[in-house]
Amino acid sequence: NTNFTKREFPVTLVCDNVTNAPNLGSLFRIAGAFGIEKLILCGDNISIGRRIAKTSRATEKVVDFEICESASKVIEELKSKNYQIISLE
Repeated sequence: NTNFTKREFPVTLVCDNVTNAPNLGSLFRIAGAFGIEKLILCGDNISIGRRIAKTSRATEKVVDFEICESASKVIEELKSKNYQIISLE
């Protein structure tokens, strides 16, 4: 019953070729919980449907996201805007 102030952090999460619906839904929940500014999903055959909504618990409606084809192009664009890039595999 605690009222938390919603905060957003200047972090953009770029995910490459994550296509499994439960994994995508979990990414939305994590992004929402941690106040991620934007979620960018890269790759082919990424669609936001009922299976993702089930896992995400409707966070796909409140998390700012974008679907792009190429993660490397997204990273180059973010670099040109002076984003600090941290990469994990």
